[in-house]
Amino acid sequence: MARQHLGQSQQGMGQLLGISKNSWQLYESGNQNPGSQIIAALVERGINANWLLAGEGPMLISELYDQAGSPVDMEILEGILTGLAEIEELEGEPMEPNWRARMTAALYEYFVEEEAEGADIKQDIGKVIKLIRKAG
Repeated sequence: MARQHLGQSQQGMGQLLGISKNSWQLYESGNQNPGSQIIAALVERGINANWLLAGEGPMLISELYDQAGSPVDMEILEGILTGLAEIEELEGEPMEPNWRARMTAALYEYFVEEEAEGADIKQDIGKVIKLIRKAG
């Protein structure tokens, strides 16, 4: 559905995301889960990460605005997804999708609250990601 929304063929989707057509086909068929970098790239193109990871909520981020009444802070979301991608890269294996989705949602909620209190989000994301790495 995301590919169709973006008006891409499987080949085009692979090119858009910097992966092979075969990799995209594995994601579409459900035989492989995309890593954080692919999810981040789709989020940048307006696809809701929660929909991708857990199958919950609307497919498009823009539809979240209508439901939640406030926009998603893309800087915070991108920071979280980048940090989780770094952890995956260091560990050499992808995170379990449901864990990644729950972690993304929990971190997002935390950082939105911190931002409201005037915290330095970029610095805090780094600290929290380090803690997650240590917790393993």
